[in-house]
Amino acid sequence: MSMQRTRYTSALIVSVCLGCVQTVGAQNQVLSVGKQYAYFKTIPGQPPNHYRDDGPTYGTHTVHSTTGGLGKFGRGNLSDGKVSTSASGGAGTPHLAIWARCCGNAPAADIVFDLGKVELVTDFTLGTVISASFNNNAPDDVTISFSITGTVYTSLQYHNLEKMYGPLADGHHDMRMMASSIIPARYVKFSFDGGSMKEPNGSDPDEKWMLDEITIRGLGATCKAATSNYGKGLTGRSGVPTLTASAVPKFGAKINLLASNSSGSASNGMLLVGLRENTISFLGGTLLVTPLVLTSVAVPATGLQIPLTVPGPPCTFPVCLQFLQLDKAAVAGVSMTRGLRLDLGT
Repeated sequence: MSMQRTRYTSALIVSVCLGCVQTVGAQNQVLSVGKQYAYFKTIPGQPPNHYRDDGPTYGTHTVHSTTGGLGKFGRGNLSDGKVSTSASGGAGTPHLAIWARCCGNAPAADIVFDLGKVELVTDFTLGTVISASFNNNAPDDVTISFSITGTVYTSLQYHNLEKMYGPLADGHHDMRMMASSIIPARYVKFSFDGGSMKEPNGSDPDEKWMLDEITIRGLGATCKAATSNYGKGLTGRSGVPTLTASAVPKFGAKINLLASNSSGSASNGMLLVGLRENTISFLGGTLLVTPLVLTSVAVPATGLQIPLTVPGPPCTFPVCLQFLQLDKAAVAGVSMTRGLRLDLGT
């Protein structure tokens, strides 16, 4: 099959997948901005001028006036829609850090969001800000559970953040996770065991971890076009290959999928297309899509471009893609891009 033919065959397959999952008025949207949350049995005895949830948008979270049990619900840094540009501590900083006062893991922490009503929850993002000089790191794992009433939590889902994203360099990072299914819930609990990720130099102090935003998404009535990359790719000869879109996928628009070539020479690859993000260990890397479609693609030395026409409304579930390429320099001879998520809309 010629390179041009495989390219357009792939375009047809992806276009069919984009149009095959239409639902009535349902699209992923952010549910958590401006919502209230509370802490459960955590942050005992924090220093008065460090690491407090007291950013400029909502002021000091009411957690600081409670001890033990479930604290008071209030708005704070984790639901203000903003991320930090600095990991320095002190009063008024737009983030929260939980740390060990000395010599060991930070205290365990549960953070419970109240979405205000029962929503159909689909995915989550933990925002973290890293600073080696301040010994600020990211939590190494999280367990997420769900409740209608706020008393009984079910559907516990464990995510190994260190395996998915670590180690992380200095700066802000978004760590995205998918729910195992579409889950109805008003309350969403994030449970942290106190451990932090290893630092890039391989040390594992388990002393402090920091969050600056928690984003919860679900099915709603709006349809906003967006693209985003997620997860961790696998390096080849020239680094981790990229998979991006030339533009946001607005209804009826003509866009291109753009994949780089990590090997530097003409090669072959596999495009994975599905409707859900995933984390499956594979050939030294991670498959980031639950694939409905797999299609082989010839990859020019300069990279691959696949033209697509975005179908029209009604809204669709997000479409998730990843590209795997034969590359002798990769761990098992296959390099992998990060995942690419397409939210179709206006």
